[in-house]
Amino acid sequence: MTINVTIERLVLEGLPVTAHQGRAVGEALEAELARLLGEGELPQHITAPTLLPRLNGGAFAVGPGLRPDVIGEQLARPIAGALRQ
Repeated sequence: MTINVTIERLVLEGLPVTAHQGRAVGEALEAELARLLGEGELPQHITAPTLLPRLNGGAFAVGPGLRPDVIGEQLARPIAGALRQ
């Protein structure tokens, strides 16, 4: 199964990231979300192309110096959980 994840707009409120780092967060989020969703059976509502106008990624702690790719990976976990419900 091939899973493609595209995030049109990612809002990172309160995170100390630059615009360039924001793109890196988005890329890491897309990659990790595709990996997580590919690990198990998907609910029927997302087995076909699906458009979600908004999805809350939840909250998590960001320590000083946290790399953008790690932030993206952390964001992917609660989003994958929300999509599976």
